[in-house]
Amino acid sequence: MGLYKKIGILLSLIVVLFVSSAFPQNEYSLPGCMWDEIAGAALIDPSIITGQKSLYMDIDVDHGASYSKTIFCDAKTKVPPYVRLANVQFDIDAEKFYKIYMDLMTRAPRP
Repeated sequence: MGLYKKIGILLSLIVVLFVSSAFPQNEYSLPGCMWDEIAGAALIDPSIITGQKSLYMDIDVDHGASYSKTIFCDAKTKVPPYVRLANVQFDIDAEKFYKIYMDLMTRAPRP
């Protein structure tokens, strides 16, 4: 295993452990913290998404402890008119995702 691959794996584990412990979970949360990476991988290969739910989504903009937290409500919940229904990705093909992720994170830098 090359040096870049080892560094990529180590950094990925550090990020997962830190962010997983820093953000509390709720009924719509799943353990893990690679939301941006999953979104990027889904753009590359949409077949990694294996399950979705329709939920109302909003962002907490109050300047408190939960600032910028994504807020989800069940599609049957009565919500204000500015809250929009979104297709939220919940299940992924983890093997496919990590193959894409590790391939991208362990490539040697461009000259």
